[in-house]
Parts: sequence; C-alpha cells; structure tokens
Amino acid sequence: MENPPQGRGKGLIFFLLTSHNLFAMIPYMACAAVLTNVVADLAIPASMTAFVITTITIVSGVCMFVGSYLIDWLGYVKGFNVAVALEAAGTAISAAAPNFAVFLLGRVVFAVGFGLNASIGGALASMWFPGAQYTAYNTAYMILSCVGGAAAYIIIGPIIGLVGSWQNAYWVFAAMMAAYMVVCFAAIRYPAGVKEGLAQQKAAIKSGAAPKPEFPLKRALKRRNFILLTVATIFVTVSNSLYQTYLPTALMQENGMNSTAATSITGVGIFAGMLGALVAGVLVGKTGRRKIFNTIGTIIFVAAGVLTVLSKDFSVVLLMYIALNVGYYLRMPAMSQYYLEEVVPYDPAIIAPAVAMVNGIPMLLNLVSSFIASPMTVSAGYGKTLIIFQLLGVISIVCCFLMTECGPRAQMKKSAE
Repeated sequence: MENPPQGRGKGLIFFLLTSHNLFAMIPYMACAAVLTNVVADLAIPASMTAFVITTITIVSGVCMFVGSYLIDWLGYVKGFNVAVALEAAGTAISAAAPNFAVFLLGRVVFAVGFGLNASIGGALASMWFPGAQYTAYNTAYMILSCVGGAAAYIIIGPIIGLVGSWQNAYWVFAAMMAAYMVVCFAAIRYPAGVKEGLAQQKAAIKSGAAPKPEFPLKRALKRRNFILLTVATIFVTVSNSLYQTYLPTALMQENGMNSTAATSITGVGIFAGMLGALVAGVLVGKTGRRKIFNTIGTIIFVAAGVLTVLSKDFSVVLLMYIALNVGYYLRMPAMSQYYLEEVVPYDPAIIAPAVAMVNGIPMLLNLVSSFIASPMTVSAGYGKTLIIFQLLGVISIVCCFLMTECGPRAQMKKSAE
C-alpha cells in the first residue's frame, strides 16, 4: 500500500465513501426537527420520547464494535454495503410505521447500519487512500457530515410542504438512501490486488501457516495512543453534545438573549465546524504533524466553551461559539490519522476496532452523561452545568499532551535513529 491505488472509478469511490454521512445524517437528524409531529401521529408516550432521539446513539455505539468483527466474516466491501442497505431499510421501516414500536424498530435497524459503517468505512477508505490522501478523505468526510447534519434541519420543512407529511418526507429519504445503496453496490470494490491478498492471508491463518490474529479490540487496546485518544474524546464528545442540547436555553434563560439571537448563535456551529475541518486538513497534510493539532484543537474547544457561557454580549458569545466548533473539528483530521499511522507497518484490520473504541465508547457514555446533566440543570442551572462538564475537558488536554506523535516527521526521526 506504499503506492496509491490507481484506476478508473477511484474518484467515484472517494465520493461514495466521503459522502456517506451527507446522505445518512438527514434521516438520522431530521427526526429531531419534526419530533412534535412524530409524537402526535404515533401516540408516543411522554416517557419514551427520549428514545426517539437517543436510540441511534445507543445502538450505533454498540455496533461500531460489532463492525470490527463483521469484517472477518463479510470482508470490508460487503460489510460496507450491508451497512448501507440496513440504513436504507431502517429509513423505509420508520416511514411506513403505523405505531411507535415499528417506528422504533426502523430507528434500530438504521442505527445498526450507521454504527457498522462508522468502523468499516474508514478501514475500507484507508486501503484506497493511503498517506496524505487519507487526510483528504477524512477532511472531506467531516465537511460533508456537517453539510448532512445542517441539511436535516434545513430541508425537512420544505420537503414536508411538498409531500404533505413527515412520513412522506421519510419515504423521500428512504428513496435517497436506496439510490445511494444501489450505486455503492455497483461501484464499491477493493483496490487491485487487495482482495486476493486478504484471501491469501485468511487461507494461511485457516491452514495454520500463519498465527491466528488476536481479537480486534484487544489489538487496539494494546496501543497507548488509542487509549489516550479514547479518554480525550470522551469528555470532548460529551461536552459538545450538551452544548448542542442546552446552549440555546442557557442563553435565553440565564444570559438574557431572545430566542432569535440564541438560535442564530447555535445555528452557526455546523458551518464553523466545516471551516475547522478544512483548515486542519490542510495543516495536517502540509506539516506531517498530528499531535499538535489534536492538542491545540482541544485547548481551543475547552477555553471557548467556558467563555461562551460566561459572556453576556452577543458578539462575544457568537465569536466564542464559533471558536468552540472550530476547535472541536480542528482535532479530527489529526485524530483520524492516528488510525492509519499509529501501526507500522500499516494494518487495515486494526483501523475498525480503533475507530470503534475511540468513537463508540464516547457515544455510549454520552447517553449516561445526559442522565447526569439533566438533574444538574435543575439544581445548578444550564450555564453552570455546561461549565462543569466543559472543565472536565482539562482531562482531554492532559491526554493529548501525553500522546506521542505518529505523523511522517516522527516516522522519519525514528528511521534516522
């Protein structure tokens, strides 16, 4: 994999792999925008409304780990396509749901596919886009994820206006996911020689000519950087999720802003994140360094988050919230390169479990933190709750400092020694 794979269709594969979340985030997030309609039409009990939103988070977090084992059975290409098929099927089930149970089933099926894809897609991309190309892949993937998340809120209203109901809107999303699935089944493949190499490796293990590999997660847990990256990601992910949930209320109830000002501030977050991902992608690719951008992004995120809540002036709050989102996404291209460069020589089999560990554990703990934060907002207020969780990000900063560099500069230095 030293030389980048060539051949016709590579550009299409780049688009399909990077744009997964552009399509999938729409049925993922659009439910939140029409939750009132969904609850009324399906007679969802008030005690169960939280599961409408959190089901995907819970199931996806678990299935990220499943994806790293599914690869051994299906392989990377089939695993990716199966995941996309589950997302399309889950969206259709939710669209056709006559009651809450079937609607929730659709969310679960979608979440299984979404979680599997999170761990399998990155590993498959690493085969097609090695070295600096993987930085470009991750940058494009994150920017398109932001676009997909924004689109979920922007287009759901106009689509309902055209088709008449949220159910019909979900049928539109199901058709979109089905079209994406068909193209993926037709176009996604391995680079030349990789499929044969994986088959030979599997045959050698089966015959006893090669040792049986350790469980995928165990391989990831042996890497100190992956453990530190996981711990660092936990606190940043939890805090970012709470900001998305509680910041508008905090600004209106405690900072004296009107609803228009509060929502306009929170609305810029996704676009600021796109800027952060783009800047980081360029810097990571040009400098050959990883640790410094992960660390700087985390510091900016923590500091800006505290100042966002403490400030009363609209302009200052807006600037700080932009900085918070830039810092959050500034980390990600550098963070993603650890999956590819931490293990030398390159081993795609460790990427899926590493992605599952670094992203899946924070997703699962994110749910726990929501149950902790909710009563805290009642006793301490929204602003103080956000600050308390934000200050826990100091642990993330310490973890970033403790990590070692994995980029080309570090590898060149090690070779020279």
